[in-house]
Amino acid sequence: VVINQLEPTDARETLGVMQSADGDETAQVTKMISKIDKWKDNIWKSSITRTQARIAIEARAALDAQSQCRRPEWRLTPGSACRERAEH
Repeated sequence: VVINQLEPTDARETLGVMQSADGDETAQVTKMISKIDKWKDNIWKSSITRTQARIAIEARAALDAQSQCRRPEWRLTPGSACRERAEH
């Protein structure tokens, strides 16, 4: 059995989740955004109505905005929705 030594910043997929020893979630966020973009493309090509597709994509955008608020660099951006929510 070969055990590879990784840097703390190197993410690897474990049980379907991208994890790194330093706790950085960038790799997981990137993976999820890629899956969401693929889903969005499939929604537009499907047989559902244009209105149903728009509702599905807007719901995805709302979830995406919530996940960005968990990232420290987004919380500190002036005028961001994350900062506005934190101030209220």
